[in-house]
Amino acid sequence: MNCLFAPRKRIVILLAVFLCLICISVFINIYIGREVVYTHLYYLPVILAGLWYYRKALYVAVLLGAFHIFLCYINQGVFVYTSLVRAVILCAIAFVIGSLAEQKEDLFRRLDAELDKARQFHEQILPKALPEMRSCFFAAHYQPAQKMGGDFYDVLQADNKLVFHLSDVSGHGMSGALLSVFAKEVIVGYVQLKPYDLHPHKILYHLSRQYRRNNYPDDYFICIFLAVLDLDTREMRYTGAGFHDSPLAQLGTGEQLKLVSKGLPISCAIPQELVKFEEHSIILTPGTTLLFNTDGLTEQKAGDLFYGDRLRKVFYANCHLSPEYISRAIKEDFRHFNKGSLQGDDDITLVIIQMDREEKEKYGIWNQNLHFPRDRV
Repeated sequence: MNCLFAPRKRIVILLAVFLCLICISVFINIYIGREVVYTHLYYLPVILAGLWYYRKALYVAVLLGAFHIFLCYINQGVFVYTSLVRAVILCAIAFVIGSLAEQKEDLFRRLDAELDKARQFHEQILPKALPEMRSCFFAAHYQPAQKMGGDFYDVLQADNKLVFHLSDVSGHGMSGALLSVFAKEVIVGYVQLKPYDLHPHKILYHLSRQYRRNNYPDDYFICIFLAVLDLDTREMRYTGAGFHDSPLAQLGTGEQLKLVSKGLPISCAIPQELVKFEEHSIILTPGTTLLFNTDGLTEQKAGDLFYGDRLRKVFYANCHLSPEYISRAIKEDFRHFNKGSLQGDDDITLVIIQMDREEKEKYGIWNQNLHFPRDRV
């Protein structure tokens, strides 16, 4: 209720209601001459004061109660005991509503504090920087839908191999963040224990087994895309589990394709015998550019349009640029599509990987060299 009006507006509204009720009571009882006191009219300012100012609403109740006693005395010519009872009832209502509103606000403050701690924890486990190497370049963007999100990405290096994964877990907030942490720690543990046996399907089977051992609720699930890149042979093997958006790729030859990998999400609601992770491979020729993103980006709507169609156009039109500039082009176009905001209805994460392409000064100022769909206004 406190978020409905600014503090100054609340004071103005409360004073206006307070004065209006007093004027109505005086007009009815004195000018019209009816010996009636509409005490139920006093409940409105008392309730508003309780919701907005908590136990300070007692001040409003005391003033209204005193005015009510005075008005009854003017009408009857003697002190009316029932007016005192009504005044006490007003004070009791103010105290109860104010106390409940204060308890609710205190609960919200404590929840916000816990969410802030969890958000800081989630931000700390996100990669501070992606690996830097001569043959492979990265760029990433992460925008949670709320204070905390359920998206997570990471790039791990083990000898001559890179392990990359992008996950989108159920829910937002604390549950989503903690589930992302679980997936990260399981994958990191596997890479550290078995750096000689890095196969995408084996890593996901290991993640699935650990997930079931923890006995998560049936409505929890992990959608993930995981790839292992051999830096010597340039072969990238990949698989997915319930990952909605197939990564986009443009090879060095100019060929455009999707890295399709079908599979069910990792969830205790799915029988073990149905779990199957199909592994595929692709050779990343020099100049190959890859885009990985969660469905929060492609499923963002503006009217009847989804951003997914625009995303493909923007990505392929800017593949000649470095990953950082491609990321900026996508963010700029998405901001334009989404009425000036980078925050969507769902968590948004994108990661761009490019082979054998160094950033060059010839691109100049990035927003002078980016390409956008022709239908952009």
